[in-house]
Amino acid sequence: MLAAGIPGLIVLVRALRATCDRTGPLMPGLALAVPIGVLLTAAASTPGWLWASEFGGYDALSYHLQLPREWWYAGGIVDTPHNAYGSLPGAVSAAFLHLMSLTGDPASTGVSSQLLVAGMTIIAALATADLVTAVLGEDSRSARAIGMIALLSTPWVVVTGSLAYDEAAVMLLTAAAANWLVRGSVGSTTLPDPAIGALVGLLLGAAVMAKASSGILAVIPLGAAAMVLFPPRRWPAIALATAIVGAAACLPWLLRNLAWTGNPVFPFAAGLFGRGDWTEEQMARFAAAHRREPSIATNLGSLLGEFLFDDLLGELPAGESRRPQWLWLPIIGFGCLGWLLVDRKHRRRVVIAMATALVTILVAWTFGTHGKARFLLPAAPLLAALVGAALASSSSTRTGRIVIVILAWGVTIGPLAIHVTERDGRPARAIDARGAFDGSLVAEMIRTADPATAEELRRDAGLAFVLGELPPGSRVVMMGVSDPWHLPWPEDGEGRLEYTTVWTRGPVERTWAKLPEGTGAGTAAQAAIDRLRERGTTHLIVSPTMLEVWSRSGWLDPTITPERIRALSEVDGTRIVHRLPDDGILLAIEEPSTP
Repeated sequence: MLAAGIPGLIVLVRALRATCDRTGPLMPGLALAVPIGVLLTAAASTPGWLWASEFGGYDALSYHLQLPREWWYAGGIVDTPHNAYGSLPGAVSAAFLHLMSLTGDPASTGVSSQLLVAGMTIIAALATADLVTAVLGEDSRSARAIGMIALLSTPWVVVTGSLAYDEAAVMLLTAAAANWLVRGSVGSTTLPDPAIGALVGLLLGAAVMAKASSGILAVIPLGAAAMVLFPPRRWPAIALATAIVGAAACLPWLLRNLAWTGNPVFPFAAGLFGRGDWTEEQMARFAAAHRREPSIATNLGSLLGEFLFDDLLGELPAGESRRPQWLWLPIIGFGCLGWLLVDRKHRRRVVIAMATALVTILVAWTFGTHGKARFLLPAAPLLAALVGAALASSSSTRTGRIVIVILAWGVTIGPLAIHVTERDGRPARAIDARGAFDGSLVAEMIRTADPATAEELRRDAGLAFVLGELPPGSRVVMMGVSDPWHLPWPEDGEGRLEYTTVWTRGPVERTWAKLPEGTGAGTAAQAAIDRLRERGTTHLIVSPTMLEVWSRSGWLDPTITPERIRALSEVDGTRIVHRLPDDGILLAIEEPSTP
């Protein structure tokens, strides 16, 4: 964990030295300590505790951390047909795999992985500072400081930068690629055009390997910006080198997917390359969940609600609180862009290129993604760089420096406020608290409790403890549980604990898919239990709450119905051995009674 945090600390020291000026102890560079402090504190929390907008980092528990754990036990990056996200590029998860290899204990690397991402986030801020100087054409300490603060004081940056997510890598690589494009276009580097293209291709290829959506949210926007930055005579050499090196960087993902599924970009482009072992119905559900509405008005409204006026407009779903995690950056960033466009003192072509990239990102997000607010984070370093460039001219006067100091410290309230309001005002409670999630704390409490208290603790225990108490050799299938990071994972590689993500099918769904249409709930439940018994399954876990969430979202396998789920516990030979706090049940699958 310490090793993962060292790079971030080194960069922090460098950033503070580079951004310090002579405005006294309240210099704007010092304000970086606030968001970086929040970032590192949040990253030190046990995965699953923060953040509410990400349901405790559900994606990390489901695949960003879980997949490398499975790869570690398998001895390498292997196909995971039960987890659809194993077909994504997964470069950041591969970095987590390296941490697991260093420690030899995958379960202990959750916080280390988060600190690694936090380090990437700080380096992304440094890359943003370099982008500010590229836009300005001069190395201004105040501008660098403002650019870094603008990025790190955006709550979404701190949220994703303190989870085992991949957005930090995308921001870093996007800022670095934009920086090289700008410098190459204005003659700030002696590199020839093919070398510039190769370097940009490597950075953008790595961005795609970090997160597949970078293909439309980073590659295409920066390609559009490059067409503005460079004269047409320079396009062929740069574009060709970028394409060749970028494609080469993506080959590990493309080749392994081709070998696993026959489709190099699975689960995308199924109509062109095939759908692997998925059914048409699975592919239709996945595609429907990852595309936008055809209505232009609806999509533009989503852009306003999710980005420009994040969470501040319209009604929220019942039970959800307003959490404006984009906060001020979109509005102020585009305001600074407008000012730079009319101010003749700045590099007009560079500013127009930045505007082109930002508009392209917004269009691609609006019509090419499923509209999640954090998917717009490739725009964050570009907006932050524009803020730094626009405010830099104000630092030439004493009054301007004072205003900048006030603004710099003021905006840092954003991530701090978001953090301190998490978990009912107890955001740091899960620091060094892995035992509260993996069942070991409950086990220790039961060991030292009196019999009555121990029995009550067992009755209220969560899934991690319950699984740890099952007899050796138990084989468990889970329905509606797709975030198994904290669950005890078998080390023998024999699949004694089976789960699926919402898009994939387990043995129960496969059995039900073979039944005639209209099969009754009781008959379907009997067929499922018979199949599980044949496979040697000893227990079935069902989480109806999560299944209902998936159903409301339109993601659930249509063979799964509430009636069939209820009927599972009524099949002869099944017995409810535990009721979970989330209304889930643990069924023991035993031999049916003799007639």
